[in-house]
Amino acid sequence: MKQSKGTPFGLARTVLARVTTTPKSFLSRRNYVFTGDEGAYGYAACLSSNKLGPGVKGVGNLPHEFLSLDLQDNDIVLISPAGEVSVVWEAGSRQNSLLLTEACDCRCLMCPQPPKKHDPALPKIARNILAMLTPEEVEGLCLTGGEPSLLRDEFVAILEMIRIRFKDRPTVLLTNGKNFSDFEYAKRCAIAAGGQVIFCVSLHADNDRDHDRIVGVKGSFAKTVKGITNLAKLRVPIEIRFVVNRVNAGQMGRFADFVYRNFPFVVHVAFMAMEIRGLADENIDTIWIDPFDYGEQMRHAANQLALRGVPVSIYNMPLCLLPRAGWDFARQSISRWKNSLVETCAPCAVKEQCAGVFATSSRQSAYLRPVLEKIDNG
Repeated sequence: MKQSKGTPFGLARTVLARVTTTPKSFLSRRNYVFTGDEGAYGYAACLSSNKLGPGVKGVGNLPHEFLSLDLQDNDIVLISPAGEVSVVWEAGSRQNSLLLTEACDCRCLMCPQPPKKHDPALPKIARNILAMLTPEEVEGLCLTGGEPSLLRDEFVAILEMIRIRFKDRPTVLLTNGKNFSDFEYAKRCAIAAGGQVIFCVSLHADNDRDHDRIVGVKGSFAKTVKGITNLAKLRVPIEIRFVVNRVNAGQMGRFADFVYRNFPFVVHVAFMAMEIRGLADENIDTIWIDPFDYGEQMRHAANQLALRGVPVSIYNMPLCLLPRAGWDFARQSISRWKNSLVETCAPCAVKEQCAGVFATSSRQSAYLRPVLEKIDNG
């Protein structure tokens, strides 16, 4: 999520409220965070690039770019008493993410967001955000962590809230699937979700040795496979996500065959390039492989599934690193706030269609280059 930090003024507690860039009537101000050069009285908080005046609470001395480019009307921001500002809902985004916990029962070699101790405030914040929204404002939702299913009852309650308040709005859950090896818990989640949530389950190999090595916990492969089969019995829509790294890059074709033979019921499969930060950065010598070096294998694996009628996509891969025969599988999957193009991309003829790269990554492919010919739409 987009974040910034400034100087706090008069903030005694955390503030969660909508953004307004235009003044509101005094009686409605308490429901809004006002952004502008001058602060004003009565708002939940004010955000400014200047110092705030006496009696005005909020955050001052924020970067001009954050206020002018990163905030718009009806965004929802979380402001800490320390002056940290996080954009937790973007009004102009087609799919927003809700962080339910940073705790996780895996420690993946390539995880960009290392696990932390669970903060009980996070699911409460998520519920408050959902309560502030109207169905018309929600085009899509993503539930993420950490591992959201660790929350058990709180997680089920959030699924129920989404089903009731945002019926038929596309929702995805990012999960390692292990906790759904408990059939009764999987059943509770399936009933709460009501069929509108796609459970996106990470599975990084067709065998326990490599998958468990990648996720850092023995026994994970067996639990995830059991979780997938339990969810399938409950008719939950399932997507399988395979994050490519040096350990598993040579297995993509074999993995595609494994998925087709064992999980032909999945609604989608995604082959994903890495974001190099967090644990991925720490484990760079173990997991790094230039995406250019596996582009053809990725295309081939995706094509194997497509020919068998399994919906499949390639995420996080710049088009210049894929053979052209794989471009139809490529998606613009990187979140807007961390999506970027490098200087090399400036003259590229297909940059509007490209996934771009992670601006947050500490390492990029050595083979990024502009595509100079237009796409043949014929």
